[in-house]
Amino acid sequence: MQRNQRAQPICLSDVQKLLRADRLHDQAEAALQQRLVCDPQNAQALLRLGDLHRRRGNFPAAAEAYERLGVLRPGDRRASWLYAVTAGKRLPATPPDGLRAAPFASIRDFLSPIEGERMLATASAMRERFAPGGVGRGANRKVRSLVRRALEAKLPSSTGVGVWFVHKLREVLPTVSMQLRIDEIDRCRMSLTLVAYADGGFGMRHRDAFPLLGICYFHRDPRAFSGGDLLLYDTEVETGTCSNSDFSRIEPVAGSIVFYPGPYRHEIVPVACPPGDFGAARFSVGITFVPEGA
Repeated sequence: MQRNQRAQPICLSDVQKLLRADRLHDQAEAALQQRLVCDPQNAQALLRLGDLHRRRGNFPAAAEAYERLGVLRPGDRRASWLYAVTAGKRLPATPPDGLRAAPFASIRDFLSPIEGERMLATASAMRERFAPGGVGRGANRKVRSLVRRALEAKLPSSTGVGVWFVHKLREVLPTVSMQLRIDEIDRCRMSLTLVAYADGGFGMRHRDAFPLLGICYFHRDPRAFSGGDLLLYDTEVETGTCSNSDFSRIEPVAGSIVFYPGPYRHEIVPVACPPGDFGAARFSVGITFVPEGA
């Protein structure tokens, strides 16, 4: 008779190797889950499992792992911060030291399907106004195709769709401000920009001085592009240092909007879509919040 054999725990160093390759994420998750079956109190395995889910954009699963981590480590500021970020809760008053996950506030159905179609029609009607977008601010803003490749057109906030769009923004800002603990956002000027990432479009990792940025997604249905995810990197805000492997992945879901602080490093992964088809691009409204006097 064959003896029942208890599954042997997998060495966490082996799991770390698996995490280095995106194509092995499924194996890494299975290995971590196996480790937790054998050792449910393994805090390091819970942390890595949460980080893995966060890198894949599975925030409910990440929040569950971080919540379990918080139970094992009561009072741990990093665990509390990670749980709040991924569960959409208000951030702790005291952030953890060093590198920390970039906070964000996401609203899944900010635009209705009809409103999304209206935004897409507006972008199509303004096709001739789109021009290569630059990097930098003011007089220092320049087109640098090796750093960022996107098409942009200013969206006036006082006419047309800009009016009702700003009104919708004003309705959610108090909740966003409370969740992210960013004061006086309602006093900031809002600048709206239509952005199209066509085939080959991308934005390299960088950070901004603005206290808050927003991206509202809309696109053709069914989606004609792939890629275009927003990656929010774990960052030490005081120095600008960021992790190369720990980040939160935000998928560009039509009708959704995401807000995040500019000082955390972020990037847009490359987009692939039918070349020459403007309507197939990954579209968004970029929102910049500029403090009074800036």
